[in-house]
Amino acid sequence: MLPRACRKCGVEEGGTVRLLMCGKCKTLKLTDPAYYCSRECQRADWPAHKEWHKDLDTLAAGNDIT
Repeated sequence: MLPRACRKCGVEEGGTVRLLMCGKCKTLKLTDPAYYCSRECQRADWPAHKEWHKDLDTLAAGNDIT
């Protein structure tokens, strides 16, 4: 299993680095959620990650997945 890494800057979890999961990914219980090392990285990545969630929502709607 690969170590978790921040989706924005790539820093890996371990030692003093603790990654936090995207709240929407956590709510949806995704198997491959986005992790971030800081609020700043999460905010910087949000425009791209938001599009990823929109694509996932569209796919789910087209396949009647909830």
